Amino acid sequence: MSSRNKALLLSGMFSLFAVLSLTAVTAETGTKAPAGKQRPPVSFTHETHMGDFACLDCHHRYENGENVLDEGDLMDVEPDEIIMLNMPSSEEPRDNQCASCHNGDKKITKLSSRDALHRQCIGCHEEMAQGPVLCGECHVRSKQVSAEE
Repeated sequence: MSSRNKALLLSGMFSLFAVLSLTAVTAETGTKAPAGKQRPPVSFTHETHMGDFACLDCHHRYENGENVLDEGDLMDVEPDEIIMLNMPSSEEPRDNQCASCHNGDKKITKLSSRDALHRQCIGCHEEMAQGPVLCGECHVRSKQVSAEE
């Protein structure tokens, strides 16, 4: 057997071993294999947008193409309350949270929460020619503190 064939055989065996090991680990723990890097949730204070916009500019419930949401249905929030978008949660979403409608149920809406947030936020930021529009500008990774500090 030539050295090239041996290298190919070893490479194939290593790849098969890696796949089988990962499959065994994920089957044992009941978790999915990581799908790559995930961006952190978007966070900002409500105050960031209050005053410049009406509540219904962001919050909506459309029927026949018209926003029929009553501002009285929205919860009172403190201006400095931190809003966490696209945050995985074990809680059921409240009625006025994006995920209460944008939850993958195509009978309710065609847009996933990710698509709805990107369309709503980035669309407005582009239209107003202000605010972040790039991934890392909204999904800010926290700086890791070195072990020496």
